[in-house]
Amino acid sequence: MSPARRTRPRNRAALILAASTDLFCRRGYSQVGMADIAEAVAIRPSALYRHFAGKQQLLGEVVLGTLTDIRDLVVSLDGADRNVWLPALAGMALDNRRIGVLWRRESRHLASADRLRMRHELGGIRDRLAALALIARPGSDVDTAALRAWFLPAVLLNVSFHRLQLPRAEFQPLLTELAGTVLDVDLPSAAGRRLPVVTELHTRQDFRADHMPHVQLGTPRQGATAGAPPGALAPKSRREALLLEATRMFADRGYAEVGIDDVGASLGMTGAAVYHHFSTKLEMLQSAFRRGDEWLWADLTRTLGLATDPTDGLRRLVRSYGSFAVHSPDLVNLLLTETNQLPDAGRRAHLSQRAYLDEWVHLALAVHPGLDPTVARIRVHAVLTAANQVARGRRLRQHPAALPSLYVIGDALLGLPPETGALEEPVSG
Repeated sequence: MSPARRTRPRNRAALILAASTDLFCRRGYSQVGMADIAEAVAIRPSALYRHFAGKQQLLGEVVLGTLTDIRDLVVSLDGADRNVWLPALAGMALDNRRIGVLWRRESRHLASADRLRMRHELGGIRDRLAALALIARPGSDVDTAALRAWFLPAVLLNVSFHRLQLPRAEFQPLLTELAGTVLDVDLPSAAGRRLPVVTELHTRQDFRADHMPHVQLGTPRQGATAGAPPGALAPKSRREALLLEATRMFADRGYAEVGIDDVGASLGMTGAAVYHHFSTKLEMLQSAFRRGDEWLWADLTRTLGLATDPTDGLRRLVRSYGSFAVHSPDLVNLLLTETNQLPDAGRRAHLSQRAYLDEWVHLALAVHPGLDPTVARIRVHAVLTAANQVARGRRLRQHPAALPSLYVIGDALLGLPPETGALEEPVSG
């Protein structure tokens, strides 16, 4: 409960941060003003500015504050047994269910210095998770451990993107099991960097994460666009070029931060040429959402038509969505971050996305008839969140083992038997 107006609690700064976290998660950064935050803590906006210079500083405090808490937890677990650190991380994810939304959707709006700090902190957390993975899988190599360290947080933080509930005594062990699956599955080999040094280090009893060399998952290709191979052809259509560029810019900077003229200018097009194809910025956004939604449903229908049984269908869906995430990352990120910019807060888009997820859950329950429906839905969310992590991370997306690893992890999270034969390659988005 907010304090009565005109009272001055000693923890006012903490109350402001808590209110900001709630509003940023529920409405989105661009839909929240300082007046909204002041109202939430029952103070005047002028009093709010005594504590924080502006909304962007508040966002930095919120996002980096959560990172600091997680870093401290991971540091405290350095060298621990998996039976200790996996439940601890699962508990952290349940205690901080908004973390994933803040990182994925709102971190784009951080000040440059805060973005750099966030990347540095995340890199350090991943290095420590990779060190823990090496201890849990002593025969593994550093690059495969690094891949596990990218997928582990995604699987744990799937709880940030839904409101499903289970008793804590069931939820935490379930998340622990899902994270353990990322450790236990045999991933395609990603070996090739610094293996001799890491093998020597992680077999020592005094090995700690500080000894872990930082792993670069890949470097961006000069001039390459997201998901496009070098020399890839571009459509001749100017409308298509505008839609692709709008999708990229909206996903990268946020819909509210991009003007329709910005999209045209990035392609060297004047306002008149842009308005010939799209009358408003909202029309661009709606067109991009329709494209993503229709692609998901069209490929789901195609995929199910090829399946021989529910197990095969579910396996094919993992590959369908994984391919979409790798080859159309801007579209995936747009679908995940800009729904609240649509009319009626994107209610129609939310309903379509939920119906798409229902198809996965239906197959999961057909494969495992005794599975609790809520547990089935959480497992599906874990797979989709892992795929979305690939779409989000350019270096991860370009790693040659990332997509095959996603397929293996996705199958295991859904309780599917190991794949024995090659499936037809999914059509990319």
